[in-house]
Amino acid sequence: MTTLLSILLGAAVFQTGPDASAAARPILEPIEWSNVWVVGANQKDRPRVLLIGDSIVRGYYRVVERELGEKAYCAHFATSAFLSNPDDLAMLKVLLKRYRFDVIHINNGLHGWA
Repeated sequence: MTTLLSILLGAAVFQTGPDASAAARPILEPIEWSNVWVVGANQKDRPRVLLIGDSIVRGYYRVVERELGEKAYCAHFATSAFLSNPDDLAMLKVLLKRYRFDVIHINNGLHGWA
């Protein structure tokens, strides 16, 4: 899990460049949104799956959740500003700290790559 977070944070640094002021001023879209959804938040009797991405992930999340059925708890972290916004990375860090995920799937589009 630490390796994944390091990769994501490294990608964010690469995205914004070495200028610290660039990280303070992320590239924003006309409408910014984030959605965190954790099913079975207090349960520990099944594996957990986390889908990370944008509106595409949010779109197929219900299908994945239905297909997993009683085999795993499915969660998602979907946002419009994934890699370019340090605030969204901070939210992801909290999610990864709070829950242990057995599988993490990332599918992020071009949000924030302006």
